[in-house]
Amino acid sequence: MLKDFIWNMTGYIPKHQVNPHGDGIIPYVAERIFQLEPEPPAVDSLNEYILPALQEKNLIYFSFFLHHYEPQLNKRIKDFLGVDGGDLYDTDRFIDIKLSCREQMLQKLMDYDPAKGAVSEFAKKYNCDLA
Repeated sequence: MLKDFIWNMTGYIPKHQVNPHGDGIIPYVAERIFQLEPEPPAVDSLNEYILPALQEKNLIYFSFFLHHYEPQLNKRIKDFLGVDGGDLYDTDRFIDIKLSCREQMLQKLMDYDPAKGAVSEFAKKYNCDLA
């Protein structure tokens, strides 16, 4: 999978640190696990992150995509889990689903069709349409 790709995150760190001494990941951090600091460069379309990821074979652009797509992904997972608003959910299960979605998107990256768009291509077609 993704031979010859690099994932060079030089200059970026996770915005919210996971406390290794805590009892697990709290929901606030679980919902922001892909957030980066500093803020990734702004683009008009999420496609503008995926195309350079493929052209330059650098998955930092995929991380930029995840940074901006994360709120939508969170909503899809919460819909799947049947929670809304302040309802509680199992944070470990939430993270497992979220990371599984990320892995599915990475596995399908080479099949990406720019004409369909990043959100449509990844979220709806490749196992991240959880409903």
